[in-house]
Amino acid sequence: NSAAAIIQDLQLDMLPETLRADVSIAAEAQRFLITIEVDNENGDAANDIARKWAELLVQWRNDENQKQRREDRVTALLLDAPRYVLDHPRRGLNTAAGGVLGILLGGLLIFFLEYWDAGILRTRTDVERQLNLAVLGAIPAVSSSTRAGR
Repeated sequence: NSAAAIIQDLQLDMLPETLRADVSIAAEAQRFLITIEVDNENGDAANDIARKWAELLVQWRNDENQKQRREDRVTALLLDAPRYVLDHPRRGLNTAAGGVLGILLGGLLIFFLEYWDAGILRTRTDVERQLNLAVLGAIPAVSSSTRAGR
């Protein structure tokens, strides 16, 4: 049993049925390739499992070739080293990164708004000083007591 041998070699804590359920082996007939995919929480363990399955396949093919005539033999080679990719997002890391980025962007927005707000001309003297022009008229500010009386 290949799954049991892999579990024993890699000292994995799982049943052969579980390992078989986590592994998918597919053939690409046009390119004469066999792809082995392993679904495992630990990426390094997934790489080790895929490599072991591939080594067992190459060994099985070599054993079968010994029984065949030379012209009927099929060579099996391990072309690429296994490499894992994330199948599921890392929620904790993404949440923390989003929080830090949100705080940073919020701080930058506050800084920009305060800087922009500081450049607004508010009083008659601000206009005269900044633009070097005389102010001919101004709209009076409405006080809160005037608003309450309405």
